[in-house]
Amino acid sequence: DFIIQGIDGSSFITAVQFDMSDAGKAFFNAGIAANDNSFITVVASNHTNGLFLINSQAGGYGSALSFQSERSDNNVIATAGRIRTEGAEAWNADNAVSSALVFETVADNTLAERMRISSAGNLTLGGTTVGAAGALSVQPNFDDGAPVLTINRSSTSATSDPIRFKNGGSTVGQIAYNS
Repeated sequence: DFIIQGIDGSSFITAVQFDMSDAGKAFFNAGIAANDNSFITVVASNHTNGLFLINSQAGGYGSALSFQSERSDNNVIATAGRIRTEGAEAWNADNAVSSALVFETVADNTLAERMRISSAGNLTLGGTTVGAAGALSVQPNFDDGAPVLTINRSSTSATSDPIRFKNGGSTVGQIAYNS
């Protein structure tokens, strides 16, 4: 192995270790940082290899890809969005390993889930579960293989027109309902 070590204050630390028994795999003690002109290139020899995000905590907790940006008022680095996986089961047997893919964005400085694809392929927009109030859900294999589209408005007595038909940006028709 090839190891780079140094003294951090009064502590002796390993900064980088290259594992030669594993094709030179590199382990970094505190992550990887790059400047404005840098980029990370992952070269894969087939379509199933590439960039891997691994959470080594057992139990299917998943990993996340966070998008961050510097604020202009106080120069704080803030999260702008995130794509993450979430374990749906215990992850302790082959038949208990399922996950969801979750997409989150920020509104008013609060990170919140906006879209989810479940392990069954169900898509939910605007909520965290299929059929959630205020959400649009698509279940591709719901009833004997037939898809189901659910539009569940938040509780209101007003007329809703959840399906609109437009031509050149102007509404030309709609499907509406009320309670």
